[in-house]
Amino acid sequence: MATKGFHPRKGTDIVISIYKESQTSLRSTLDLLQEIPLISNYSTIWNYTKDEKASLKQIKRTLKADHVIQLHNVSREGETYLHHITQQWDNLAEHTLFMQAEMHQQRVALHRNSGLRGYVTTCDCNGCGDFSGSRDDTNSIATIHAELDGGEKCKFALLLYRGQFIASARRIRVAKKEVFKKLHTALVDPKSWAHNEPYLRGRRDNMNNPRFGFTLERLWYTLMQCSDLDIAWRCPSLLSGLHVGARLEDCQCLDPVLDK
Repeated sequence: MATKGFHPRKGTDIVISIYKESQTSLRSTLDLLQEIPLISNYSTIWNYTKDEKASLKQIKRTLKADHVIQLHNVSREGETYLHHITQQWDNLAEHTLFMQAEMHQQRVALHRNSGLRGYVTTCDCNGCGDFSGSRDDTNSIATIHAELDGGEKCKFALLLYRGQFIASARRIRVAKKEVFKKLHTALVDPKSWAHNEPYLRGRRDNMNNPRFGFTLERLWYTLMQCSDLDIAWRCPSLLSGLHVGARLEDCQCLDPVLDK
């Protein structure tokens, strides 16, 4: 297993992908996040900006960030997350919260993150799609699932929504680092399969908003090898709220606690 011999840093990293969103609003969101017990202790803020005219010093001061890193304005938040994972592979925290600067459904997200819950739906791997109209008609999810699972055919997959989630270092490192590096290259290299035919099938694509980015947004459960379909049935919708007796595992994959 990729986690063998690895000991994550204590605490929680907050990895933020920002472009030109309001830094003041983001700081308010961070203040609320840091009231959550899991995040309040030993949290480290990693801010990745794709605004090439941004002042890194100002961002660091306004957001009280521990790290502010300039990235090229290529791809969306998925490239930011892949960059962080591959560059910090041996320096990952116990848990990492990946988020965009403008959190989707902030009130609901803050409530669910207080218990490590997320958003989830399910799909058939043969032409995977969701309620937003996004459809993986090139079978990218099935292909990546097979690569992660020793060639085993993918029947159903869990889909993440809106590119905001929490993952443990152990869960991230279940996959090999090379898998994340290949996906990162696919996004940032204009000559890669993700920016050319036959993958595009005549669809519009550009480097700062690639077609494959929408698939990657929904791929994180697969990459973390979280595939328990019961999650899709137990986990409530964004707005319906958690039912009486809801459990932590209703909306996520939990790993066994190991003795330290």
